[in-house]
Parts: sequence; C-alpha cells; structure tokens
Amino acid sequence: MRWCLILTLLFTTTADLYPQIGFSTKISKADSTSLNSFWNSFRNAVQQKDKQKLASLFKFPYYCHQCLAYVQANDRYNATVKVSKQLFLDSVYKLFFDIPILNGSAYGIWSDTIYFHKIDENKIKSEWAFSYIITAPSKEYEGTQGFIYLRKRKGKFVIDGLNTVP
Repeated sequence: MRWCLILTLLFTTTADLYPQIGFSTKISKADSTSLNSFWNSFRNAVQQKDKQKLASLFKFPYYCHQCLAYVQANDRYNATVKVSKQLFLDSVYKLFFDIPILNGSAYGIWSDTIYFHKIDENKIKSEWAFSYIITAPSKEYEGTQGFIYLRKRKGKFVIDGLNTVP
C-alpha cells in the first residue's frame, strides 16, 4: 500500500512539473506539415531509388554506424563513418535502398511515427527521430533497430545522423 501511495505521488508530481517548466508534447502545425513533407520526400526517394533526391534530405557531414557495411570506418575509434556528400553518393546511399519499405508487412520496416528526441536549453524540441528495423527480432536475438535523426535547418527538416540499437 505504501508503494502505491509513493508511486501515485511521484507520477502526479512529475506530471505537474511539465507545465511549470514550459515543456509541451504538442507539435506546431508548421512543424507537423514540415515533418509530413520530409517523410513523404524520404519515402519517395527510397521507393524511386533516387540517390540525388535522397542526398538532398541530408545535412553533410553526418556520422553513421550502420554505414560500416558499405565503407571502412574513418573515425579515430573505427566505430563509425563520417559521411560526406561524395561518400554518400558513391556508396552509402545503398544503405537506404537495401532496407525494404514494406508497408503492411509483419514488422512494418519503416516506422510511421516520428517523435522528438531532444529538447534544447530553451525547452524547444530540437531533434526528431524515426526508427526502422535492421534485423527483425527472433527467439534467439532481440533484433536491431536503426534511428534516423532529423533537425530543422533553414526552415526544413534534414537528416543529420544515424544510430543503431543495440
């Protein structure tokens, strides 16, 4: 009983703090429209296998762990690739064309959910992400998930990083 009371108090206190610090889970209509436009452009570029159109959606350079499947690591830890526009056009673009877009598939390879990932010092949503399945989960393995990070630059959303979990 004591734990129920403590948890209830914790959750109500935490929920009450959000409005006080100015944090909001709402997305502006302009950002919603921009994210929707980005998502449609991204999916179309991948479906059409248009590497130039896909490249236009990136802010270069960016860092990418899953790009190691296409090029050698070029950071001092040999753990990631710093991707320039030229490196992207030469080989890294294949990463996106190799991950199938399977609408309505058993796993839904691309997530239709874009969520905010970071809030800056002004309490403004500053980085967004969406995820995709790299390796589907199985009985023996939990699977691998990729994340594509977006930031708003000059009024439009662009990809500025990729990450993998686990």
